[in-house]
Amino acid sequence: LKRGIEKGINIGSLATLENEELKKLDQKDEDPKVSKNLSRNHMKIDEKGYSCEPCMIKDAEAVGFVYVASSQINANPKDTKDYPVGVWNLLPTLSEEGLDKKTIKSKQRQLKLIGESDRYTLKFIKPINVIN
Repeated sequence: LKRGIEKGINIGSLATLENEELKKLDQKDEDPKVSKNLSRNHMKIDEKGYSCEPCMIKDAEAVGFVYVASSQINANPKDTKDYPVGVWNLLPTLSEEGLDKKTIKSKQRQLKLIGESDRYTLKFIKPINVIN
């Protein structure tokens, strides 16, 4: 086998490919090295909906991706991450859960000013092997 083309993917594609890798682990061709390094709760998302950036990088590397770069283009410094049900109280969901019924409308106006949750963008490549 010869190392061939490498392609960049976005984070949505990474999640899909990770799920495919997890399915492979459940089959007879289980790779003990990957199995040992990859936890079943591989996405490491807390109860408020925020994911762990270093954990995401580590887990992506465990299934064969190579970390290339990160960007703060989707960062939101207005997100204080202290809402009753986390990211779901912010746009686009604007969940009313956990909010005082008497002040929902005013609180949601404040939350709209914050915008969407603080996010990060990661770039990975996954080497593709080419048979000659």
